[in-house]
Amino acid sequence: QFFSFHFENGLKWYIDLMPLTKENELTIEKSPNYFNSKLAPERLYNITSDEIKLILIVRNPITRAISDYVHITNKDGKATGSFEEKVVLNGTVNSHTSEISKSRYDVHYERWLKWFKKEQILVMNGEELITHPATEISKVEAFLNVRHYFTKEMFILNKKKGFYCWKNSNGRKNNEVKCLGSSKGREHPTVSEDTLDKIRKFLKPHAERFCSLAAVNFSWCSL
Repeated sequence: QFFSFHFENGLKWYIDLMPLTKENELTIEKSPNYFNSKLAPERLYNITSDEIKLILIVRNPITRAISDYVHITNKDGKATGSFEEKVVLNGTVNSHTSEISKSRYDVHYERWLKWFKKEQILVMNGEELITHPATEISKVEAFLNVRHYFTKEMFILNKKKGFYCWKNSNGRKNNEVKCLGSSKGREHPTVSEDTLDKIRKFLKPHAERFCSLAAVNFSWCSL
């Protein structure tokens, strides 16, 4: 979270957190907070080269909003009202909540385009990454210009959670299976159709504009 919350610690502090990387290797940092950060794009641009590559994974913005609520509730250890009470205020969608504001992809994406070229950003469909991980990761390999490594056989479906696990078929830990942590795949609350319709109408223009800006045609672009 360096470019969002810990920038004042300095670049050396950030670099020291990274693993040792050989000349033929790439180090990737992942963060759920950079995309919607107002400060991260400029900060990142000012200390990196024009060759930096960014990967943005987005999913259906309504599903993302509900998932965000579940994550926040479990992280805090207690609920601050139901999802519907939080995102709908006096019959209107409350755009100031993190659940809704972070789902306005076009606003955040446009901010990043002020500093980086579209060619530097690979936009991926989160739903496809969940259901077809090998295919989506092959796009990452091509984008990063690294040799093809991951195959379909390396991914095993965890039917209970609905997510794929990865089987390492090379190296010292041959056939070791790694799955997503316990925070993934949590049950989502039931949301009324009326609330879903309100959210859909609010986020629809944002989804359409984002897909147009990013030149993608995901299944949820029209909500």
